[in-house]
Formats: sequence, C-alpha cells, structure tokens
Amino acid sequence: MPRLDALMLLRAVREVASHADAENPVQVSQRCFDAARQVSRAFANLPRAHRIAECLRMPWRDVLVLAHAPASTHAHRLGRAQTEPAHNWLTHDLIAFALRLVALRLNVQSVSPVQYRTERAKLLREDHAAYLHGRQLRLPSEDQIRTAMGGDWGRALALADLAPRPPRGDQGRGKYAPTTAEILDRAYEIYGTELTSKEIWVFVAANSIPYGRERGRLWAECVSEWKQMRAARGLDVPAGPPPLDQRPDYSRAVGAALPGETRRQDWSDVEDCLPYVIAYLRQLRSGERSTKRGYQEWARERPEAPSSSSFDAHGGWDRVRALALARTILSHPLRSA
Repeated sequence: MPRLDALMLLRAVREVASHADAENPVQVSQRCFDAARQVSRAFANLPRAHRIAECLRMPWRDVLVLAHAPASTHAHRLGRAQTEPAHNWLTHDLIAFALRLVALRLNVQSVSPVQYRTERAKLLREDHAAYLHGRQLRLPSEDQIRTAMGGDWGRALALADLAPRPPRGDQGRGKYAPTTAEILDRAYEIYGTELTSKEIWVFVAANSIPYGRERGRLWAECVSEWKQMRAARGLDVPAGPPPLDQRPDYSRAVGAALPGETRRQDWSDVEDCLPYVIAYLRQLRSGERSTKRGYQEWARERPEAPSSSSFDAHGGWDRVRALALARTILSHPLRSA
C-alpha cells in the first residue's frame, strides 16, 4: 500500500470511528466500524476493519489509536510498521500450535492474551535454559499473533479450535444485566427524559443496577430499539435528551433496581478502584507501558476487579491511572527519586 494511501486510510478510519462512537472512538470494535462505514457514501467502499489492520500491519486497536493521534506522527509510525520484514514463518499452523500448547499447559479451554504472554515467556525461558538443544523453540509473540489475525484475538482462538473468550462480563455485577433499552425505559418512567450514553453510567451506578453495554452495538442502535419497543406498546416516544439545563440529577438513588438486582460491588468511590489499578501497575514488566487495554486484559482474569468502564464516573481511565501512579509514588518515595 503506497504511503499516501495509508495516510488517507488513517484519516478515513478516524472519521468513521468517530461516527460509530463519538465519545470513545478508540474503543470501537471491528463490527461496529464495519457497520458505521455503510452509513456514508463517502466510506461505503472503505475496506473492512480486519482488512485495514492487515494492510497497515497493526492490531486493530493500534490502528484506532494511531488514527486519533496527531497527524504528524502517522508517517513515522506507518514507516516503521511497513518496513519491518515479512513474517513468512508465522503461519496459521504455527499460531494454532502455539495457542494449543499454552492451553494444554494451563489445562484451559481458552487462552487470554495475558495468559499467552505469561506462559510463552516461561516456555522460552525453559527452552533457553536447555544445555544442548536450547533456543530451538520459536513461538510468536502476542502482538505478532494479533497482527497476523488483523487484531482479532478471537479469530486466533477459532483457528486453534479453542473456546472463545467470554465478554468483559459482569465483573462486580449480578448474573443478569438488563439491556440498554431496559435501562433507558426505567429512567424514562422515573424522570420522563432520555439518557445519553454518558448519563446511563451515572444512572446505573447511582441505583446499583448491573449493566454492561451490549458488545458490538452502536449507541444509536440501542436507542432506536428502545424507541421502537415503546412505540409498539403504544407509549410516548421522546425526540431526544432534553436541553442540558433541563436534565435531572441522575446521580441520585431513586430505587430503579429490581428486587434482588444489585451489584456485588459498588465502584462509585474511586478509593475502592485504586487498589486494583495500583496492583496492575506494579505487575508490569520493566519498560512495559500501562494502558487501558492492558488493564482490561489484566482485570479479565480477576473477577473481583472493576472493569475500566467503572472509571468513567471518576474522570475515565487516564485520571484513575494518574491517581494510582501518584499513590504508588507516595508509598515508595525513594524509588521515584
């Protein structure tokens, strides 16, 4: 792909991702991106997300991050990615073998990126320690697998005939989580107003309602489904959220949760969240960056940890991470010097 085409592709990715989710475009799934590109004629012929990731030789999440980074960094980053030698040795058979090997060693039916990275490091250390025949084992890294699979870890698992990873799940929530449409309906019956995609998190947190937004669905799709449900029942349908100065205080507890429907853990206090972020930061290897995606993968293996979406009520991932870093520095002043 010529450099100019790649740069234009990144600009298109930025626009489509922002259309798919204006509030959090760097977390848009490949499915949501593919759906959003069909909305505009200008992007109808844009390649699908997995194809874009393959062309740019980057995991899908990295494509999104780069697309929303300053344009001045695009050429350099693309140049590095596209001038790397082709990994002709990285076949589908090798990827499947590596994942199955890790799954066998861990005695699990599915393997997360964090599990693979950790167990691969152990395998390579054991191989390097061999006296006569060491350094013979060649296993792709987690990032190499992601890149080969267009950023889709689930595709790699399917290639190895392993079980798909569960969704981010109900960490800290009950077994049943109402849909977005159901939450919107409850709020409307109480306040007579339509929630925005940010306000719904404030509403569920205040009322201890277990909630996890449906993966792979645009916010607009969820709202449309809710309005169609109301129309089918002969109920009034709002035209949209009211003006800012007319919106109620959704942070008040108004008893919107159903009997027995409560979160097992309330993350409304940032102090309850910080110990988990600090634990994540402390387990990072030397030189490894702390990222929202990294935290999500780390927390996936710890059902007791809050999901990154729990941090939205506290200013988002960046602010909570900054608080955790400050707390870590204060507890180890000599190390930070």
